[in-house]
Amino acid sequence: PWGDHKAIELLARQLDVDVMVTGHTHVCETLQSEGRFYVNPGSITGAMSPLNIEPIPSFALLDVQSNALVTYLYRLIDNQVKVDRVQFTKNTAAS
Repeated sequence: PWGDHKAIELLARQLDVDVMVTGHTHVCETLQSEGRFYVNPGSITGAMSPLNIEPIPSFALLDVQSNALVTYLYRLIDNQVKVDRVQFTKNTAAS
């Protein structure tokens, strides 16, 4: 279900995962929804897709530690590397 956030959220619920890494849109992005974290690393070569005719080369580095995930998103914009840091912490509260 590439590019369909609702379908990806449904799949994450069915798989009962905290973190879902998807792709195929060639667009680098993260999303937090309903206690889950979604990562799309984009396209390291900046390949075009039907959804994005002006692609930006990108990739993601995930640092997993206990109940926290830090994602570093690297993008090449105007020959400059831009790095964004996004942190997700799993809610471990007792039920």
